[in-house]
Amino acid sequence: MHLGAVRGHKLNTIWEDTVAPKVYALLDEMGLKWSFAHIVRYMELGEPCGPASLCIGVPPKPLADEHANTTAFRCLDIFKEFDITDIDVEIWETITWH
Repeated sequence: MHLGAVRGHKLNTIWEDTVAPKVYALLDEMGLKWSFAHIVRYMELGEPCGPASLCIGVPPKPLADEHANTTAFRCLDIFKEFDITDIDVEIWETITWH
């Protein structure tokens, strides 16, 4: 499994200036200590690309399922404001080195 770019998706034209600021504000409002929020696609070499996914990186500590689910569904609500319904939301526990 590989991560790939999200070519040909509506988000390519509106993510940085329009959608991302709303997502970032929501993550802060939800109290997540997030380190990244990227739009990617999962793919297997030689296979069709999977759906677009918003991947959110958080520190490795237990995040209550209810809090994670609420955050993911609220992110999906933001995407719906822009008529984007073909995207998943994932929250990854990750360590970031600077």
